[in-house]
Amino acid sequence: MGKRRLFALLGTLGLALLLFALSAFPPGVIRAQGLPPFFSTALDATFTYQGRLEKDGSPYTGQCDFQFGLWDAASGGTQVGTTLTKTGVSVDDGYFTVELDFGANPFTGDGRWLEVAARCPAGSGSYTTLGRQALRATPYALYAGTAPWTGITGRPAGLDDGDDDTLASLSCSSGQVAKWNGSAWTCSADADSGGDITGVAAGTGL
Repeated sequence: MGKRRLFALLGTLGLALLLFALSAFPPGVIRAQGLPPFFSTALDATFTYQGRLEKDGSPYTGQCDFQFGLWDAASGGTQVGTTLTKTGVSVDDGYFTVELDFGANPFTGDGRWLEVAARCPAGSGSYTTLGRQALRATPYALYAGTAPWTGITGRPAGLDDGDDDTLASLSCSSGQVAKWNGSAWTCSADADSGGDITGVAAGTGL
């Protein structure tokens, strides 16, 4: 799980947000030891966010309200999408965890920064902005599913012209099979004799 540290003193509240962290895998991912991840349900844009709060130099414990917003710059800039509000979040020894879903639309390949504001205890006073953190790979993995062909780099030869060059566009007649000739898929006669296997003899070393 990647982690970045960000310190922000918040005036009279004396709060400091010490740790931002994004989960390595979004909800819905099953990790089998020694095997690649499989998805139990359709992947959505939700990701897990963890942080740590201190008040007057000590870890805070209690209920807090948080606001989260996406921005297109580390400071200043323009907010992208809507603000997410999480109320009554439990903070234990400074640590808290929330799940955020801004949808896939804000993640189009441009830089995004997550701005966090908090008020503690929950329901009291106004929110104080804690700072912004650059979002990295986890939410942006969603972009791969909708990336335009022109946005993909390192395309192999034969595909760089924008043609799909797939078997779906090839129609072979009866008795022919699809074969790759080094630059394109073509239809060629099937060299199969049409016989079947009635027995197999293993050779030396097999």
